[in-house]
Amino acid sequence: MKKYIISFLALTILLILSSCGSEQPSEVKNIPEKTEPPIVKENIEPVQSLTDTKEGVETTITNIRTDGTNMALDVTFSNHVYDITSMDVIGLSSLNGVSPTDYIIGDTQMGGHHVEAEIRFPAEAKGKLVLGLNEEITFTFEL
Repeated sequence: MKKYIISFLALTILLILSSCGSEQPSEVKNIPEKTEPPIVKENIEPVQSLTDTKEGVETTITNIRTDGTNMALDVTFSNHVYDITSMDVIGLSSLNGVSPTDYIIGDTQMGGHHVEAEIRFPAEAKGKLVLGLNEEITFTFEL
């Protein structure tokens, strides 16, 4: 009886050991992440924050960057009435009459009342910047 128990235990251990580690792990494939167009990085010049307030919405341009062909402005919107994320900023904004190419909402808090965003234009420019939220709330800055 002892022989059968020892044989059974030896066979069980042998089966367990033979099944462990015999299979090579499958190769892990690097799947590229979805990428967006690169954010322009070089500051045009140090920018003093440009701020304006209308209808309880404070709008601040905190930075202007360029890559030589495109321009990006970092903008914050802060209020306690409107959901800025639902407004047509890209459709109602312009720089010297040129529409933005992109509007990227980065950080939003409290249901869209405090928003950090980036608005991009197709060229480096100075002049009249219009940031529109709706027909009644439009901000104009001179860059």
